[in-house]
Amino acid sequence: MRILFVGDIFGSTGRRVLSEKLKDLKEKHGVDVCIANAENAAGGKGITLNILKKLYKYGVNVVTGGNHSMVHEEVYSSVNAHYYLLRPLNLYNTDQGIGYSIYPLPDGRKIGVINLLGRTFFDAKTKCPFKFGMDSTKKIIKETPIIFIDFHAEATSEKVCLANYLD
Repeated sequence: MRILFVGDIFGSTGRRVLSEKLKDLKEKHGVDVCIANAENAAGGKGITLNILKKLYKYGVNVVTGGNHSMVHEEVYSSVNAHYYLLRPLNLYNTDQGIGYSIYPLPDGRKIGVINLLGRTFFDAKTKCPFKFGMDSTKKIIKETPIIFIDFHAEATSEKVCLANYLD
């Protein structure tokens, strides 16, 4: 499976580059699924419904977030309409949106995508990414062994620890 992960689309410049390059990149490399972090796509903070629709139009399949995800939280209010828009699963004080989903590919395979937020050096209030990562992995693995995790974190040590823990 070929996965293209686009890290942190930032503002109008990031969206423009994506609109110009993504289709060709996907074709050239035979990409099966494109996952993009768009937590800064709306002027450097958050994502709007209009921008989300554009990202899907450009060829992004699953959109993930980070510590700025909930700036425009109204975009997360309809889970069913935006099943492939993820906010960090382990955020405190929100019932808006979802933190993981399973994306079906045209060939019948599926990929589970989890969005988690680290704790080190962030002001955002988060629950334990290790617990939430393991709990969601156990649920997803019942449907597919292919799991992609966007762990939006500042500290490399925290990223390495999570990878080792979930492996």
